[in-house]
Amino acid sequence: MDSPRTPGTPDEGFGLDELFFSTTDAGGRIRTGNAVFTRVCGYSAQELAGRAHNVVRHPDMPRLVFRVLWEHLAAGQPVAAYVKNRTKDGRPYWVVATASPLGDGHLSVRFKPSGELFPVVRDVYEVLRATEVEAEAAGGSRNDAIEASAAHLDGILAGLGLPDYDAFMRVFLPAELRSRERGLEGSPYWDRLWTGHPPVSAGRAGMLDVLEAFRGVDARMRNLFSRLADQEALSAALAARSRDLTGDTRLLSLNALLGARRHGEDGAALSVVAGLIGTEAERTAAVTAELNRHADILAGLLGDQTFRVTVGRLQAEMAVFFALEALAGGDDCHAELAVLDDALARSADAIGGVASALGDGLASVTEQVEAVGGLLRTLDVLQLNGTIEASRIDGADGVRQLFGEMRHRLDAAREEIDGLAAIARTARRHAGDGDRAATVAAVSAASRRVALLAA
Repeated sequence: MDSPRTPGTPDEGFGLDELFFSTTDAGGRIRTGNAVFTRVCGYSAQELAGRAHNVVRHPDMPRLVFRVLWEHLAAGQPVAAYVKNRTKDGRPYWVVATASPLGDGHLSVRFKPSGELFPVVRDVYEVLRATEVEAEAAGGSRNDAIEASAAHLDGILAGLGLPDYDAFMRVFLPAELRSRERGLEGSPYWDRLWTGHPPVSAGRAGMLDVLEAFRGVDARMRNLFSRLADQEALSAALAARSRDLTGDTRLLSLNALLGARRHGEDGAALSVVAGLIGTEAERTAAVTAELNRHADILAGLLGDQTFRVTVGRLQAEMAVFFALEALAGGDDCHAELAVLDDALARSADAIGGVASALGDGLASVTEQVEAVGGLLRTLDVLQLNGTIEASRIDGADGVRQLFGEMRHRLDAAREEIDGLAAIARTARRHAGDGDRAATVAAVSAASRRVALLAA
């Protein structure tokens, strides 16, 4: 926005305050893009129209990344990646790229990377590309090379504690967007984006209506994005949870039972308590297994919702950015506005769809967490009774020690489950439908404005 650079002229780079997009058909041939795209890549809009999007692909890029992109798009799913591109005259530039299916084609929105993972990814890409080149040099096919690269990437992701590429992009995309926001703190960019606009003639008043409608969507998407912290905290807690809260307690109760029996009649009451602890620990393990099943489902939903909201947040800002570009340029841009509007509508629908499942998942996990908490309280009472009974028996120091170890294990389990319950309650309170309903309403208003503009 308000850039003195000439569209179609290559640049040494682009700023955090710039966004660009392109649209392609189903085969990846470029249909259109905004002025920042043409300026950065150095091609004119006429040169790009109908060209395969790989016209800007840099040869350093691992082929694996593009296979991942196309697999997601073919499945009707949005995807994100770091991408190294090159300009018309061969100079490289890096972007964070999101790509989303859109009717009979795709929309890609891109911005400048600045996050902490970016330097790591550049190094990883060098290794992946070298792996592909080496595999092909050894006589392997292109597919063999990509498979070798994929195996290498799986190992790298596992080392980072991430199960797959989807988990990686759910982490890096919101982190990159937040890094960009921090980098633009205090910048006049936000005032221009949210409040300003260039002089507009009376005949283009409809464009101002579109701009304000997109600003309404952007405000709603930003609100959803700002509230992801609760969901991310719950996701982290789910990932870090103990999958077996009572394993040690079950073993300790068995040892205590055996120890109590050595004391004959004096240990009879203690044997009963130790047996009850074992039974309750088994019940707790069964409920914990059910909690784990629900938690795994919820963790996937949380990751999907985080990613969907982040994509929607980026698309909304792109729509405002482009509306301002269009107002400044004065060109006919109905088709591009309609594409961005369509993308926002699809994102809003996807966010709503995941949110419905997320609400059910949060309710299930909260119920299971409360059930485990109740069982742990029962175990607390039994452990205390066991400690008292053991203290009454001469020579039962070993059994008392076992009950002391149970106390430490149960305290840790209760602290963990109480913490998870608190985070789940907070996430559930903030997972209401009000914000999403307002977002859908804002998108609908924007769609009406775009339709009126084209009429």
